Amino acid sequence: MEFRRDRNSNICDTLFGRLTARGLMSVEVPRVIKDVFDIVRDGGDFTVASINQELELLGWRERIMDETSFELITFILENEYDYEVKRHLLH
Repeated sequence: MEFRRDRNSNICDTLFGRLTARGLMSVEVPRVIKDVFDIVRDGGDFTVASINQELELLGWRERIMDETSFELITFILENEYDYEVKRHLLH
């Protein structure tokens, strides 16, 4: 159980660092994560582009989410909350 907590803490730290490096203020990080959850909550197939489009409609600036940050958020949702997110990577 300790390993899982350490791993999740590292993932959260990495996610926080990535999002603040993309220009988010520390108080915005939980809000953008919540907005991503709200977008994927009802299910569907998602790409980073579609997530960014939805985030822009909510008032976030363009391309705030990158592939790695989205993967970290989905990892947290799937491993901490037993939520499944279908996603597609586009190259």
